[in-house]
Amino acid sequence: GMEMRGTVRNVVEFGAFIDIGMESDGLLHKSKTPPRTTLQNGQVLQVKIEKVEQGAGKGGKTRISLAMAPKSSVVTIDD
Repeated sequence: GMEMRGTVRNVVEFGAFIDIGMESDGLLHKSKTPPRTTLQNGQVLQVKIEKVEQGAGKGGKTRISLAMAPKSSVVTIDD
């Protein structure tokens, strides 16, 4: 899938919703993150789109499944 940078918008029990600049946020399931990875709101990650399902999300929204991009964990941005 396509790789892109995304920002953690909401951390939930089963993973995190990532703002990837599309209409719907992508879901990064905790099974798709390296062990002992802790995600926090506002964190910037390199992710890749695994699957896009039109109308499969809440209220008929597009559901976008994400995975952490290989060889790139958390992207740190120096202020």
